[in-house]
Amino acid sequence: MSFFSDFYDLRPNKYIIALIIIILSGMIFMTYYLFLFKPSQEVIREQIIKEYISKLKTKAVIFDNTVSQYIQGSRSMSSRSMIRNKIADFYLGELSFEQLRDYTFPKYREGVEALECFVYARREIKNNVLVETGDKDIYMLHPAKVDTCCTSTTLYYFNTDKLSIMYVISPIKKNGELLGHDVIYYNNEKVLKEISEPTVQLEILKLSDLNKHNNIGSFLSLNNGLVSYLIKSEHSKIYLKFSSSEKNMFSDYQIFLKEQIITISLLILLILFIVSTIYKRDKFMYMKRTFEQEKKYRWMMERSNEAIVIRQNGKFIFANDASAILLGYSVDNLLKIDGKKFLPEKEKEKVRKIIEENERSGNLNYQYEVELRKKDGSIIITHISENVGDFNGLKAYFCIIRDITRQKEFLEIMRTNIQQSHALGNLITMCASCHSIKDKSKDGKPWMKPADYITERLPDVQFSHGICPECAAKLYPEVNRRKLKEDTDNLV
Repeated sequence: MSFFSDFYDLRPNKYIIALIIIILSGMIFMTYYLFLFKPSQEVIREQIIKEYISKLKTKAVIFDNTVSQYIQGSRSMSSRSMIRNKIADFYLGELSFEQLRDYTFPKYREGVEALECFVYARREIKNNVLVETGDKDIYMLHPAKVDTCCTSTTLYYFNTDKLSIMYVISPIKKNGELLGHDVIYYNNEKVLKEISEPTVQLEILKLSDLNKHNNIGSFLSLNNGLVSYLIKSEHSKIYLKFSSSEKNMFSDYQIFLKEQIITISLLILLILFIVSTIYKRDKFMYMKRTFEQEKKYRWMMERSNEAIVIRQNGKFIFANDASAILLGYSVDNLLKIDGKKFLPEKEKEKVRKIIEENERSGNLNYQYEVELRKKDGSIIITHISENVGDFNGLKAYFCIIRDITRQKEFLEIMRTNIQQSHALGNLITMCASCHSIKDKSKDGKPWMKPADYITERLPDVQFSHGICPECAAKLYPEVNRRKLKEDTDNLV
């Protein structure tokens, strides 16, 4: 409760403002989530998956093109006419095996070394190695088993901890007759680097591995959090398995989520800023109005003819000029003095009981009369109207003090006069001759001398005797004539 709350409590309600902010923020968030975020979330997720699959298919095409180059390169070596004719001559007995080798080796080596990614090659005739070139250790890791009856090009794959190798067995034919086979090994390192990414793992699987990975063209959610996709190579019984963590795969999606959260946060911050600006403006206007109202009411209190003080923690924290005049101090000195100093000892306990009794009963507006001591030591009787409330966050007493000393004196005179009137009576019976007064309350001797009648009813009244001029002239004529002559002489 504030002393002036009834006059100018114009403060904005902070709870209503907070409620408005929460409701607006919730409405904007739900609208954004239901109509923008949720629909776009599914669309973006599907789009990410489509783009991811499309990217993997592109990588598979690159791999297949490389494999196609391996096959074409091997076939080109097997179809060279001059070397092939020499092999035919060997079969006809026109050339020895050593002569054929000497003729074939330089040309064969020159041809296979021109093949991209070549690591090892050999030509077999009648289960015998005619020529070989390259790193034979690669061959020894996985020796090719040539079917001398096979008339079609075949492709094989193997890998080690450090190498990924693919080799092609290409038949050498002339006029439909099988003459031999070329076996050429290729290193897949270049193509794997081209299609690999830090966030995407690639495995090359053979047909025998499909027992575990049989969902071709679909995603597999693994226990380790990877998402996989299988694609079959077009040129062989080889399958490409691309794996990526969900976090990396949906990194764009995570970025999208973060962007949406930032967008929502910015919207909420914008709302908070707008509401805060409005609140600050209203608060400024409130402070301005409060200052103007406080200035007006302070002006009214300071110039009031009534003595007004605000008492807090036993001291006056406000006093107007009228209160200073009433108690005989300046306003500055009045604010430095303990309020109990103005109470005589007999009044302190009385005032304490009045205040406690009213506060206990919940009465915050009450009045009482009390004597106050002025600066000069004189005592005045005052009437105090007190209002208990809050001032600057602490309990305080708003007091209006009126000096009723003269009113009390006047009332006492009136009371005395009334008492005397009642004591003498409204109708007094007096003797027409001796002027004795009849006391109706007495039966035996009701007639009394006037002096006795008055003294009996008004004990404070005392009589003394004198003589009026008329009686003096009758009783003492000589004295009266002498005084008259002296007065006449003085006039002359």
